[in-house]
Amino acid sequence: MRGRDNGLPDYNTIRKYFNFPPVKNWSEINPLLYEKAPELFEILSRLYDNNLDNIDVYVGGMVESELDTGRPGPLFRAIIREQFLRIRDADRFWFENKHNGVFSEEEIEEIRKIKLWDIIVNATNIPTDAIQKDLFLFRPDDPCPQPRQMTIVAVVGYGVIKLNNRQRLKIKQQREMSQKKNYDKLCKYIPYH
Repeated sequence: MRGRDNGLPDYNTIRKYFNFPPVKNWSEINPLLYEKAPELFEILSRLYDNNLDNIDVYVGGMVESELDTGRPGPLFRAIIREQFLRIRDADRFWFENKHNGVFSEEEIEEIRKIKLWDIIVNATNIPTDAIQKDLFLFRPDDPCPQPRQMTIVAVVGYGVIKLNNRQRLKIKQQREMSQKKNYDKLCKYIPYH
């Protein structure tokens, strides 16, 4: 009920909107997943009374997801793409918007050449050779491999937060008990309480 309760059409209707052919059988939604887990599609078939035109768009889109890459399937990619295009095209200050007259073609081309590395180097005191040019590329020779470090840091950080929260809770409970005792004492002197 992630779609109908918000007024979204069914899965096949949305597929037609994005120029995808409607699915005619359960295996078409995700052939690889159908091969690996046919019982999932049997359950979906029972839930939707074997009617492919009743599938919620959210469910159909999730089932389309690629198993090997974890990427969204074609429908969700189309939806995400359209949303980003709408956000960009509706922004009158978007640097590629030629109608606002803010930037010339040459300036737009120069802006396109700017990378995250340029922004970090220009906005901080980090030496230019301290970070790699392509920040989104994982280097196996990195002296500080992030996956392991992030896991350890996250676990340690979570432990510290949990400990601090436990201490705060204990202090709060002690304060509340003290206030209750004071309140109880005070109530003895209030005749109508």
